[in-house]
Amino acid sequence: MKLVNIWLLLLVVLLCGKKHLGDRLERKSFEKAPCPGCSHLTLKVEFSSTVVEYEYIVAFNGYFTAKARNSFISSALKSSEIDNWRIIPRNNPSSDYPSDFEVIQIKEKQRAGLLTLEDHPNIKRVTPQRKVFRSLKFTESDPVAPCNDTRWSQKWQSSRPLRRASLSLGSGFWHATGRHSSRRLLRAIPRQVAQTLQADVLWQMGYTGANVRVAVFDTGLSEKHPHFKNVKERTNWTNERTLDDGGWPVPGPEGLFSGRGGPCVLRSSVCQFRGPCPVCRWLNGLCIALTHTAPGSLVPLGGSFPWCLRGGREVSQRREGCLGVVPPARGRVGAPSEGNRGAAGSLCLRLGESGRWRHCFGVLRCSQLLHDFFSFWATGLGHGTFVAGVIASMRECQGFAPDAELHIFRVFTNNQVSYTSWFLDAFNYAILKKVDVLNLSIGGPDFMDHPFVDKVWELTANNVIMVSAIGNDGPLYGTLNNPADQMDVIGVGGIDFEDNIARFSSRGMTTWELPGGYGRMKPDIVTYGAGVRGSGVKGGCRALSGTSVASPVVAGAVTLLVSTVQKRELVNPASMKQALIASARRLPGVNMFEQGHGKLDLLRAYQILSSYKPQASLSPGYIDLTECPYMWPYCSQPLYYGGMPTIVNVTILNGLGVTGRIVDKPEWQPYLPQNGDHIEVAFSYSSVLWPWSGYLAISISVTKKAASWEGIAQGHVMVTVASPAEVESKNGAEQTSTVKLPIKVKIIPAPPRSKRVLWDQYHNLRYPPGYFPRDNLRMKNDPLDWNGDHIHTNFRDMYQHLRSMGYFVEVLGSPFTCFDASQYGTLLLVDSEEEYFPEEVAKLRRDVDNGLSLIVFSDWYNTSVMRKVKFYDENTRQWWMPDTGGANIPALNELLSVWNMGFSDGLYEGDFTLANHDMYYASGCSIAKFPEDGIVITQTFKDQGLEVLKQETAVVENVPILGLYQIPAEGGGRIVLYGDSNCLDDSHRQKDCFWLLDALLQFTSYGVTPPSLSHSGDRQRPPSGAGLAPPERMEGNHLHRYSKVLEARLGGPEPRALPACPHLSWAKPQPLNETAPSNLWKHQKLLSIDLDKVVLPNFRSNRPQVRPLSPGESGAWDIPGGIMPGRYNQEVGQTIPVFAFLGAMVVLAFFVVQINKAKSRPKRRKPRVKRPQLMQQAHPPKTPSV
Repeated sequence: MKLVNIWLLLLVVLLCGKKHLGDRLERKSFEKAPCPGCSHLTLKVEFSSTVVEYEYIVAFNGYFTAKARNSFISSALKSSEIDNWRIIPRNNPSSDYPSDFEVIQIKEKQRAGLLTLEDHPNIKRVTPQRKVFRSLKFTESDPVAPCNDTRWSQKWQSSRPLRRASLSLGSGFWHATGRHSSRRLLRAIPRQVAQTLQADVLWQMGYTGANVRVAVFDTGLSEKHPHFKNVKERTNWTNERTLDDGGWPVPGPEGLFSGRGGPCVLRSSVCQFRGPCPVCRWLNGLCIALTHTAPGSLVPLGGSFPWCLRGGREVSQRREGCLGVVPPARGRVGAPSEGNRGAAGSLCLRLGESGRWRHCFGVLRCSQLLHDFFSFWATGLGHGTFVAGVIASMRECQGFAPDAELHIFRVFTNNQVSYTSWFLDAFNYAILKKVDVLNLSIGGPDFMDHPFVDKVWELTANNVIMVSAIGNDGPLYGTLNNPADQMDVIGVGGIDFEDNIARFSSRGMTTWELPGGYGRMKPDIVTYGAGVRGSGVKGGCRALSGTSVASPVVAGAVTLLVSTVQKRELVNPASMKQALIASARRLPGVNMFEQGHGKLDLLRAYQILSSYKPQASLSPGYIDLTECPYMWPYCSQPLYYGGMPTIVNVTILNGLGVTGRIVDKPEWQPYLPQNGDHIEVAFSYSSVLWPWSGYLAISISVTKKAASWEGIAQGHVMVTVASPAEVESKNGAEQTSTVKLPIKVKIIPAPPRSKRVLWDQYHNLRYPPGYFPRDNLRMKNDPLDWNGDHIHTNFRDMYQHLRSMGYFVEVLGSPFTCFDASQYGTLLLVDSEEEYFPEEVAKLRRDVDNGLSLIVFSDWYNTSVMRKVKFYDENTRQWWMPDTGGANIPALNELLSVWNMGFSDGLYEGDFTLANHDMYYASGCSIAKFPEDGIVITQTFKDQGLEVLKQETAVVENVPILGLYQIPAEGGGRIVLYGDSNCLDDSHRQKDCFWLLDALLQFTSYGVTPPSLSHSGDRQRPPSGAGLAPPERMEGNHLHRYSKVLEARLGGPEPRALPACPHLSWAKPQPLNETAPSNLWKHQKLLSIDLDKVVLPNFRSNRPQVRPLSPGESGAWDIPGGIMPGRYNQEVGQTIPVFAFLGAMVVLAFFVVQINKAKSRPKRRKPRVKRPQLMQQAHPPKTPSV
């Protein structure tokens, strides 16, 4: 027994020793030097665009040769007075093919010549050329995984091998949310996103993206990158002569990290490096010098960047690029411009003649910053390489479709600059090459860039599946980017690996439809976009975050899915989107405008596509105004009689064909047992469904007989979609598909007038199309007012607060002449930029006299400041002038003049305390005049206008900012003025004033004057306005171009004719005497099978995995078919040897003990058997005889 105990003890020691050794090695790996190929940065991608002066895109109504296009333009301009024009040559791969546009330069500012061009029968449109700038900002993020060499290629063994083995293909656990219990554990796991989404299952079935052409529009790709084996073509569409994604010219890693120099320490929360400075040979001691560099001094970036500044003094003539610390002071040489993206003290790169600071790495502190910078510099920009790697990398950080044909389009320069014409040419070439999938990890707020939007439509019409990032402007609502917000594009949002919506991910709704309609549901789908690992520029892996990372995840999944479809003709942009959204798994506690249809589920999408039949579907597939939180904001407020109709904008996806139509009209069929006859609906829809999609807007209202009724009403809408038949079809009959849209609403009795608030949306203007500046002038990095100013976008928090206080908020998307003021207690005018019709001014006065109350939250307006904050693009040398201020004060003053009220053009800022509440006044105006019997509150502020214009500081006392007034007539309403709306706006709010809004609504709804205001020590005598000139409209403004009220006339802009109020044509009900379904949340019936019961073909009993390769290992995808036999079950495969070893040692110990026992046992003699005496006598022994 002693020997057995010794063997068992040795076995335990061996196993424990192996575990402790692994723990030590794992801990030690966290202390290794940072590797340049493995960076853990969060990528913040920002886009801006400007109009290129004198350059225009002439779009034709067909594809013509260069000679024909030249003749069309020449003949069109022959009759004009324009002589100084030329066609700008475009030297790119598509220049040898016919094109549908031309870029011309006209150095004359005569619109008559442009109108002459548009009159030509072959010219469709003339629009300005736009320049797109993409800013890549890398910020410090939590580390994802340790790295211990320059290629980050160590093999990974799961720390939870037993749990992974239980994740069967038919189990929903893998996609369940909240399954991770330890954030620290997740940080130690390298996130192979393709394996996380179970792409290896499809790999094992033989699908690897073969024969699928995928286009990547980004910064290019190196020719001999080790991660890619099927790069079919690389094309350059920029004005730089390179195809590589290498950033700026830098030496290789061996030259950059092997220099000699003084001692240098790079520290981070994960890695430490001690030894000679790794960059001193190349940057002349930069590693040491930067920690002691004074703000304003810059260091040259090698021989390719000979110009620099030191201490604010020029030391060379050329302005190519510098590395330095952003100075805190303005006006010095090298100070940041208006476009500065780095705070004072940030380490930034300065590129180009403009001297603008780009690619900032954060505020300089210790040497963590140097680690981030050198890691980034050693790998170059790498955005295009990273995106291509997520889609099709074949080793290390593996992509989804390693056998796909990669078509690399370099559309951004090293300075991250592009032009609309570059994209148009590249899109035409992608159509010519019959690309199947196109990833576009770019976006911007300008959904009215007509040439770009039209070309995206043309792409998808040519069967190109476009996947685009939804934007990185979250968590603010109304921040969707184009083209991801288009119906025919798959818009992708981001989540982290704990299935939480990433904070940076943009959210819906779309704002195209405002003010008259309501936005569509976007994004379409979400997937992993935080801490995703992809290919580095020179090899190895890096981790990045952003929706530009989530987009290639979906693009790679789509590429892999396309390769699984046997009948390739069934795959189109509509059918692929139908499969993705029908198979997506909904995230709990997240609304539809954050997650779309849910999280990407690759295997369920494969199941749908494997049995797909062409049909139409809807997004969303049902309308349940009682389901919270998914149906927010629809579920946040019940319906009642007399309220503004609730509009739900549904997208129709037509998998039957690229074109289609709605047959007859949609039908409304209410369920009588479920009180469906208590609601009525009206429809507005696309006359033609192209390309692959259209809209169906449903207006829902309560009938008069339900004015005092409370309950649930249900029904459904039937829509039949028809598309032209395929060529093979007999008789040429149309293909049709009928879809059902269930509707469920909650109805309550009409609330009292005092609780009903009407939000004016009609008089809010936004970018695009005009330049409407930000409301807070301190926010220089976000110069445009582009979030829609809607209660469900950037005023969402205010809306939520009002609902929690029991108010019912409705939206007015038409002029004041179109609402019944007797039903509302208060009209809210917040941040209004639009003009007012004379009829509106007269009606509002009557409504206020009859009891309607008015609350106005204004903003700054000063023509001198407007000229100061105009845009100037150093590259195009063009000024972009605001069309109004933060609010249109002259128009508001005309509206309020009948009550002797008005705002001034003063511009103020500062912190203050009101009624024991801390407040912040952000770029607000003051009250210029107010009735004598009103209540006016004043404060002491800084004169921000003086600071902007002259860089001087002055304090102004007794600035009137708040006024309350009761109309003296019997039954009259009440009016409140406040000079700043930033405290209600989610965009850049520092301190909210919701408490103030509550107090003001108490005053306007019930006539209760808050004691904290009426008896405030800040109350002063109302200003009379004597001696003050009222603010005037800026001379030469172009507001009439974007206004719904003004139009251009010879003598100046004048009001248009008052438009007719919208009239809804209610659908004739077709009642059904049957029971409605109790649960409307069901997957769209794209198939006649139950997805929850389908089990995928499983070649192994355990879920397969793919093991990352070592640097010296042969490519996993070199085997025909891309399959790696025997290498999938990584976790289980690495778990089995432990148990096998344990069992073998136990068996061996048993046999050794048994053998030892047998050898040590003493031998026993056989007992001698004595014969009986009788036998001996009967048989005497023989004796010898003589």
